[in-house]
Amino acid sequence: MKNKFDTKQLFAKFLKKRGQRRDPQLMHPEREWTVGLVVAVLLFSAAAFMSAYTYFKNQSISIDVATDTTADVVYRESIVKEVLATMEEREILVQSLDRGEEQRVVEEVTTELASSTVEITTETATTTEE
Repeated sequence: MKNKFDTKQLFAKFLKKRGQRRDPQLMHPEREWTVGLVVAVLLFSAAAFMSAYTYFKNQSISIDVATDTTADVVYRESIVKEVLATMEEREILVQSLDRGEEQRVVEEVTTELASSTVEITTETATTTEE
């Protein structure tokens, strides 16, 4: 028959063994290094696989350079001079805005818009009459 003493010893032995099975450490450097190395190897493997896949996928691509399809550039001096003049006007406009001459700039822009509108309407009128 078992008495109280034997029961206490049994529970003490059971609790003692249970305490030994449980790891009291909060940090496990071995486990953390193992997990870190496994993750690093997986990332490296995935990057190597994607690199090889992309290389073999694009290995057969060839670039065809066709020199015959390019059109000759036509140089028209009147158009170039017109564009250069427009760029100079815009540069003057920006410089005057930087200096703070807003009123004069607004007047110039409105007169320029009005003259360009008149030119556009006269051009469309002449083209429709022809």
